Amino acid sequence: MKIGAKIILNEPHLVSILAKEFDFIEVYYRPDVILEIDKWPPHIKWTVHIPHASGDSNWFNSAEPEPKSNIQNAIKSMEFANKIGAKQVIVHPGTIKKTDKPEKFMENIILNLGTLRMLAKKLKLKLLIETVPLYTESGNKHVISKPEEYAEIIKKLKLGLCLDFSHAIHAAYSHKIPYKDFILEFMKLKPKYFHLYDTKMNQELDIHLPIGDGDMDFNFVLPLINGNSVAFEMPRENRLANYLNVKKYLINRGFYK
Repeated sequence: MKIGAKIILNEPHLVSILAKEFDFIEVYYRPDVILEIDKWPPHIKWTVHIPHASGDSNWFNSAEPEPKSNIQNAIKSMEFANKIGAKQVIVHPGTIKKTDKPEKFMENIILNLGTLRMLAKKLKLKLLIETVPLYTESGNKHVISKPEEYAEIIKKLKLGLCLDFSHAIHAAYSHKIPYKDFILEFMKLKPKYFHLYDTKMNQELDIHLPIGDGDMDFNFVLPLINGNSVAFEMPRENRLANYLNVKKYLINRGFYK
């Protein structure tokens, strides 16, 4: 497998260290952060994550058709990805109020993703849609969270899939479906890119924990990655040490050489 570390744009101090330890870096784009990209180490392989519901700027903060401010931030994310030589970008699907009916917003989600897909194609970027839990920490919910809902959108728009194992596990809990069955349904969509971290599985809300602090079944999920790419997402506290521990964990168990 190819392993990556996810950082935020205001953490440039981690780039030079992680670039030596990991195969690629996934960066969460922040339009308000100015970076001196010329000072970054050369020859890094990048993935860019478009801002989502937990950020100040968000392409899909609501399921409204093409919110103007979000379009601008999506464009900035794409242009930034193109500038640093990234080959793919990741986006979350939209969020709605907890009381809203998801079916009413599917058309808007497809419209918004279609706009983003055209921009990605123009810049020769692969657009990946990430699996998400049913509920967000803010009390909203995502328009889509089931494998069959992703399958519909992926087929219509020819998107790739980023399978976030923890997000899928929490979504499965909300939908009262065994998480292994749920994940294996997502695997039928042939994801080539994954997110992984530890979590507490028997709950609806997502949490990011260091390896060993939760009850994630790594013996189940790690073989599913096979030779593909997986970006680890560690909590901000002690982030560097946690990332180095991730690599050590994988090497010691024979998943990475």
